[in-house]
Amino acid sequence: MSSPQRVLVYGVTGSGKSTLALQIADVLGLPCHLADEEIGWLPGWTERPVPDQRGIAARICAEQQWVLDTACSGCSTRHTVTGATWC
Repeated sequence: MSSPQRVLVYGVTGSGKSTLALQIADVLGLPCHLADEEIGWLPGWTERPVPDQRGIAARICAEQQWVLDTACSGCSTRHTVTGATWC
């Protein structure tokens, strides 16, 4: 059996998603993308504009290999990963 090439770690805020995503990426040798750091927020915890978030998430999800963490929210990366329409 081959190893997974794309892994989504999805859950509520503060549940340990980023820690788990980093560990999975390390074990599988895949690049890890953390939604808070790369997609949702700018320095100083300023929310990145939603269209920009969507574009970044789409670029990550178009890659052949990744581990991505994301949280439960109204406009999450989950929609891009699953192919659902963005809210």
